[in-house]
Amino acid sequence: MRLGLVVRLTSLVPWVLVAFCVCARAVAAVSIDIGTETAAPGSSVAIGVRVRTMDADVAAVQNRIDFAPPLRVAALPNGEPDCTVSPAIGKNATGFRFLPLRCAGAACTGVRAVVLSFENVDPLPDNSVLYTCRVAVAANAAEGDYSLRNSDLGASDARGGFVTAQGNDGAVRVRRSSLAIDIDDAETAPGEDVVIGVRLRQMGAAAVGAQNRIDFAAPLRIAARVDGAPDCTVNAAIDKRATTFRFLPIGCVGSGCTGTRAVVLAFDNLAVIPDAAVLYTCHVEVEADAAPGSYVLRNAEANGSDAAGAFLPASAGDGTVTIFQDDALVAIDIGSVRAISGQRASVDVRLRSLGPDAPAVAGTQNEIVFDPATPIAATEDGRPACAVNPDLGRTSILWGRRRASCRPGVRALPSRMKGPWVFPSRSGETPMDAQNFYNRVFLPALAEAGIEGVTWHTLRHTEAAEHPGSIRRSLGVPLRSPESLSGLLRA
Repeated sequence: MRLGLVVRLTSLVPWVLVAFCVCARAVAAVSIDIGTETAAPGSSVAIGVRVRTMDADVAAVQNRIDFAPPLRVAALPNGEPDCTVSPAIGKNATGFRFLPLRCAGAACTGVRAVVLSFENVDPLPDNSVLYTCRVAVAANAAEGDYSLRNSDLGASDARGGFVTAQGNDGAVRVRRSSLAIDIDDAETAPGEDVVIGVRLRQMGAAAVGAQNRIDFAAPLRIAARVDGAPDCTVNAAIDKRATTFRFLPIGCVGSGCTGTRAVVLAFDNLAVIPDAAVLYTCHVEVEADAAPGSYVLRNAEANGSDAAGAFLPASAGDGTVTIFQDDALVAIDIGSVRAISGQRASVDVRLRSLGPDAPAVAGTQNEIVFDPATPIAATEDGRPACAVNPDLGRTSILWGRRRASCRPGVRALPSRMKGPWVFPSRSGETPMDAQNFYNRVFLPALAEAGIEGVTWHTLRHTEAAEHPGSIRRSLGVPLRSPESLSGLLRA
């Protein structure tokens, strides 16, 4: 009756119909909602953002997620938010950006998401997942519920018309973990695949099932079987025959896949998984042109359940795949260790031979670069709190510390990847001038270090060949055991 009344009135008062339409659009608001998940301190969890269309034809949406410690949306290696649009909605022009603009690290307090496509203006399905973001929880986070604020909501239809949007905040429920799910470390060469294991540690829990997500990036990827499923296998010894594996994002193919989700369970076996048991293994492929180095397999969305179906939050330990150059004969590895915030932990550095052709090694050297949150401790005289293994019988050991202020300065220098010069000038547009470097860098460095009588030519001499003992004398090191240093310092 009311619609008929409006239609009859339009011939007399045209603006009545217009007013009616505007009011109707304002009432029919869509809802953009941030999800709520549970995670343990020191872990990360994927938070989904959904849209409820309320029967409206919505082709594009946007919103902003604001966060605060102990939560933050994780960042990808390129510094962008670790958020992924759902491939099922076909909005391939979707973008994410940290806020405030041009922020970095802890200075970022929000993420803006714009979900759209220039080729696909089909309406979004009701209750569909728009995108997910990986949210990291600080290791020292106290138990509690922490909000993810939802704001700057907007939506439009296929014609670009405004659609009123509302939304609900999300949250991460932080609960102390009672179990741990860790990805093993592995090593291989370029072009070779390697099998990595995923283990469960019961820390007072009685988990009968578990799940986690492994995120990977080039040059690594979890291999696929002939049927397109991840090449992962549940450990037969734990007898969880309903275990499943799926590539992520859902519906991805080939290089479009960036993760794998594993759900380890059985419907007819509620036996507790043994402590430290391998849950499953996956084949990881390495690109043939992969550069030597260490590459991380990110562990997220780790949790478990007991026989009653109760949720068990889990800590998630990342794995590292170390890629060696083809002609490498030995490896020097830094170990990993779990520690409680505020306490010290000891980390080993080990030497390994790579194959039967590896020579007998008389001495080694390496550098450890650490994060400010996990510094290597210092002794009373300022030296690194490191100790050589006495069983090695090596007494001529040199320890040194680099100033933390050096690293930002080095990183600020022009990168050789941005220009043709290996040693660029300050502008990066011309090669470095040797005389300028000598006057502006080399001589001031000698003066600051209090070193006299050293020229650029001095650096050409070697410890073991032309002037035996010269370097050790200048450093005040005893002259015994010259052979222990010759392998390191020979030019």
